[in-house]
Amino acid sequence: MRKSAKEMVQHLSTLATLPDICMRISEAASDPNSSAFDMGKIIGQDPALTAQVLKVANSSFYSANAKIDTLTRAVVMLGLQQLRYLTFSVCSIDVVAKFKLPAKELEHFWKHSFYTGICARLLASKLHIMNTERLFVMGLLHDIGKLVFQHSAPEHYRRAATGASRERMPQYRWEKGTFGFDHAELGAELLTSWRLPSALCDAVRFHHDPERAGTARMEAALVHLGDAVAWRLQGSTESTFAPEIHPSAWTITGLNERIFDAVGVLAEKQYEEVSVLYKGIASEANLRRFGGAA
Repeated sequence: MRKSAKEMVQHLSTLATLPDICMRISEAASDPNSSAFDMGKIIGQDPALTAQVLKVANSSFYSANAKIDTLTRAVVMLGLQQLRYLTFSVCSIDVVAKFKLPAKELEHFWKHSFYTGICARLLASKLHIMNTERLFVMGLLHDIGKLVFQHSAPEHYRRAATGASRERMPQYRWEKGTFGFDHAELGAELLTSWRLPSALCDAVRFHHDPERAGTARMEAALVHLGDAVAWRLQGSTESTFAPEIHPSAWTITGLNERIFDAVGVLAEKQYEEVSVLYKGIASEANLRRFGGAA
């Protein structure tokens, strides 16, 4: 009997549970009565998370003009929503660190995820959209459903990947034929179980078909196009085949393919810093998980 996407997520048990403090941050950020002070107070209860958030906030990726040495200053400099999503990006590293997958597969996952997040963020900036950090997080997590597949049904997932490669078709289509749902739906179910914002969940769920994303159409379209730029930067291989660009993405954003070159150049410049920054946080997460000193 086939499992649904929701059932597959439920069977992960505590493996893919967002750290409790991040769940509380998500809930506080959704509460209209919550203040920036409240958010900083919650994050401040976890010294390791505080250090990681400040490390990211002080990177040139955020173009900080002055040193951010406290959470209060981070809220002032970045804004409440930027800090909220920055924290989500750091917390998600802890979850991915728990998946026991081959290093090569995790390396590919992170590289594509970083590039997609960076490109989605850059595209949002071109459209003068506020709070571009949420686009980075949406891109960072858009393929997290693939990790759930690889952990929960490795043999079936491997056959789906092989079949997609053989037929030269996007993998998500083959996943639907194999499981009844694809990694986008599976990833969205995981993020929903974390009680993350609905726009984030919908951007992930519909990143291959942004027209269906309702009020999150713009976010889904930007992740979709960020994904496309990331594929171009990385290149297809014998075992991977880039998904096609959905026509609705151009209509929703008002962009055209000429933007890809400019965004690609900027993404290449930002990728090195972002990957080093977040992989450092991932290493710290693994050290904590196995009882080492970070």
